[in-house]
Amino acid sequence: MKPPRSADNELILGLVSVSDRASQGIYEDKGIPALEAWCRKAVKTPVKIHKRLIADERFDIEKTLRELVDIVGCDLILTTGGTGPARRDVTPEATLAVATREMPGFGEQMRAISGHFVPTAILSRQVGVLRETPDHAALILNLPGQPKAIAETLEGLKDESGKSLVNGIFAAVPYCIDLIGGPYIETNEDVVKAFRPKSARRTVSQSADSVKEAAAAAPQAEPKAEHTYLFCRASVCTPTCAPAAAQNACFCAKRHSDCNAALGGSSAPHLRLASRHGG
Repeated sequence: MKPPRSADNELILGLVSVSDRASQGIYEDKGIPALEAWCRKAVKTPVKIHKRLIADERFDIEKTLRELVDIVGCDLILTTGGTGPARRDVTPEATLAVATREMPGFGEQMRAISGHFVPTAILSRQVGVLRETPDHAALILNLPGQPKAIAETLEGLKDESGKSLVNGIFAAVPYCIDLIGGPYIETNEDVVKAFRPKSARRTVSQSADSVKEAAAAAPQAEPKAEHTYLFCRASVCTPTCAPAAAQNACFCAKRHSDCNAALGGSSAPHLRLASRHGG
């Protein structure tokens, strides 16, 4: 079942924070607030967000990811936490378990970006995957646990003027979602510029309603003229309309006014509608 959307270009986004202590209320979760703030700043198109705060339990992570894709209908799921080498860090394993295909470039690029900031980036095990159902697909990305690292991997590395030096992973997300059948996502280029091939770019953003309104306002072409063909059951028609045919001959009422006149007008009871043909 395809997810319901308030607009054709609405992004249905799942945010999942994986943390034992935060899920138990020992400390305040910072992952979801950081993800939500960044996404609302970066994405210009409508966004509907579904949030989940869960423990570092592989079964719970798998169950949550399946629910968000298969039932809620998320187009994109961003997870935070549980990607290190500690025994309780099982987010990558759970993500791969629900995947239909892996997207290794996302994890590679995240580690490349984080490597510019900290040498421990090589300890991170984030993955990117697709989960596909018969009529829907979603992109699932594991992100770091710290808010600063989340922004760095999504936006990339920039110089002092704001020019991008190393592309963040989110630059590729909108086009990926295009390719798997999701909505057309537009971004705030001051935060991150989405990359698409020229052939995949749309020059004007239009909702489904605006497209329908424009179509309704456009001048309508005149309908093609039609002739109504009738079957004649009266022998009086035969001499006038179809001298070579027997009764029930098919003729065009528009072209045989003599017949109609002879029988008392076009509404004569011996005429019945057979079919309509383009003129």
